[in-house]
Amino acid sequence: MTLEKLLPFAVASLALLSNCGNKIDTGRNSDPSQWPSPTATGSNTGEANPEGTNGNTTGERGTLTSRCFELKKTKIPTEIAKICADNIKPVAELKELYPLICEQGYLISLLQKPECGWDGTPATMKRHTHHYSVQTDPAKDYEDVHATITHAPVSVSKYLVAPRLAYENFDEFKRLGFQWMAGTKEQKNLSGTTWENGVVYSFRADKGEYELGYKGTSKLYQLSSTLYAVLNYANGDFARIAAYSQIIFYQEQPDHTTISVSLAHRRISSPGLYDIAKKSCAEQLKDMFEKGYKNAIKP
Repeated sequence: MTLEKLLPFAVASLALLSNCGNKIDTGRNSDPSQWPSPTATGSNTGEANPEGTNGNTTGERGTLTSRCFELKKTKIPTEIAKICADNIKPVAELKELYPLICEQGYLISLLQKPECGWDGTPATMKRHTHHYSVQTDPAKDYEDVHATITHAPVSVSKYLVAPRLAYENFDEFKRLGFQWMAGTKEQKNLSGTTWENGVVYSFRADKGEYELGYKGTSKLYQLSSTLYAVLNYANGDFARIAAYSQIIFYQEQPDHTTISVSLAHRRISSPGLYDIAKKSCAEQLKDMFEKGYKNAIKP
């Protein structure tokens, strides 16, 4: 089933993509015909359970977090409607995400529901991720649209410290002990600009047998005194990653805690290696979700 057909289904860094299956000595190459055989892993490999597109990742159809992802907002708030029209709709790289947020209104209600957000408890993490769509034909590239929800006991300004540094000054990010994707060897601000003005950046990760990465654009928007949005997408210099885009909302609550809701689309060039790509994307999603929360609450 194509993404276009799956998107209307009910209902999750930064996100970034990893193709880290079992380590096989294949040498460093980016030619898909030379990648390891998909028989290196079993077919049941996706920790995030991508096939569960209408339930949550634990398969518990009736749980609170499952219902959270199914919520729609019948009336989209003015400030979100404006960024949808002015900044999301015109960007071709965000076309897979625009309908879910800007037309169908998913995830917007969650900005006011702390009970839906992950609180850092390891055992409950997967309940707070959801796949809205997954490309399930193993003969094609692995592709999905997923969301995550976090509720952290920090103000929105504190929550934004780590991702701002990651895009503006990655050396300082590392010096302060924050964490990015495992294997990252470059996260470079190519434009020399601030996040609010939009950063053009280069991302590269060394996964042992191969390199992956892209050139991207990330920009922080302040929509109100307590609500921020980030538009982040890849647009060149692709290595293994065929497409990546992300929209994140950060909403500070009256008690000065913050809800973060992320929606992302990713595609890995993986003909004949669907199982490996599926497994590695599940591992990467877990890795970045956990690190994002730990970065937010770091003293």
